[in-house]
Amino acid sequence: MSAPRRTDAGWEIWVTATIDGKPRRKHLRARTRAAVLQAADETRSRWRSGVLAEGGEVLLGAWLESWVQERRVAGVRPSTLSGYRTDRKHLGPLADVQLQKLTPERISRLWADLLTAGLSAGSVRHVRRTLSAALATAADRGRIARNPARLAPCPRDATPEVTPLSADEIAAVLTAAGAVRNGTDGWSGSRWAYARARPWV
Repeated sequence: MSAPRRTDAGWEIWVTATIDGKPRRKHLRARTRAAVLQAADETRSRWRSGVLAEGGEVLLGAWLESWVQERRVAGVRPSTLSGYRTDRKHLGPLADVQLQKLTPERISRLWADLLTAGLSAGSVRHVRRTLSAALATAADRGRIARNPARLAPCPRDATPEVTPLSADEIAAVLTAAGAVRNGTDGWSGSRWAYARARPWV
């Protein structure tokens, strides 16, 4: 850390450290010497513990890539890794977003965009599970305060409305099946007549 220096606007200081094997340098300004020294102490403390604000400098794309590599080293099945990589591609629009700036609203917009682009609701849910797992690791390691993916509603499959066949339609199906060998086993004679006459609903 450099010594605090007085400027026309107040005081400034450079804080330096090596985090995860990489050099980190930050310029801080404040109105008073005491305030800039306090800011420097707080910055170093965050860096040492690796929490919160510093996670904001990590992009989601880089975090996902690192997270997938960790899963590979951990021995995750190739098919699972393949799914992670596919999901990472779908998360591409958020790749350049800092972890700290990733909000539930931003994630929800991506789900809507993916659905509009033709991805099924089931596939979007799979992408969400991958994102949530990766962000849960980030939260556990103090990179973010909470997992925003858990707060982004997941799309559901639309339940198709089922219209039952009418008695005439059922009879037509059975008649067509009668032309196929073994197609109407157990549906002959009186049971055919019963099927035609019964008001199926």
